[in-house]
Amino acid sequence: MNFKKILILATALCCLSLSAFAEVYSKTVMEQAAAGYFKANVPRVVLHTSATRYAAKTNIEAVIDKFRYQAENIGNTEVFYHVTADNASYISLFFESIAQLEGAAHPEKDFHALVLDKKTGQPLPLSKFINVPNLAFLKEQNSFGNVIVTASDGRTRLDNSLVDELKSLPTEYILDRRGNVYLLATEMTIYATGTPLILLPISNFHAAYVVKG
Repeated sequence: MNFKKILILATALCCLSLSAFAEVYSKTVMEQAAAGYFKANVPRVVLHTSATRYAAKTNIEAVIDKFRYQAENIGNTEVFYHVTADNASYISLFFESIAQLEGAAHPEKDFHALVLDKKTGQPLPLSKFINVPNLAFLKEQNSFGNVIVTASDGRTRLDNSLVDELKSLPTEYILDRRGNVYLLATEMTIYATGTPLILLPISNFHAAYVVKG
């Protein structure tokens, strides 16, 4: 195979690889609300058809709407997002906000997540990836050391006793690039480190944690 053919093949493989990932760009929304301004860095996910792009846009805007209460009731609010995983099938988005109450020592934070199906632009349920445990089972697995609790700042390991304090099973989740599932324990958000993320490692082969194909 000559150099020209190798170059053509390499270019084709590169394009094939890139096509598996969604193009994401940001749109800034700035509004005035009752308690302060509302500024959101909103992701726009470029998918293959106008229908899927519109569905993704609608579902992302629904998540952004969940933060508006802060600008209405607390103070100036800013919303950011992070892409935590992106492959041929789905894109995982993590959203966080900071709202500053006038005179308060620390801002208030909120967190949400969205995993979108690239074929439809619709949210994927957690059951698409794992056999969803109930709260009692999650706490039991926690006592066996089969879950990990980390902070959304990406740096801080948290005490697993936080799982025992949960009153309900978290419904929102994100994925990382290795396919690990993280439940957002938003009811236990901590100012300094953010919302606790309950990691269900794919290396644990209990039925509750088997990642589905």
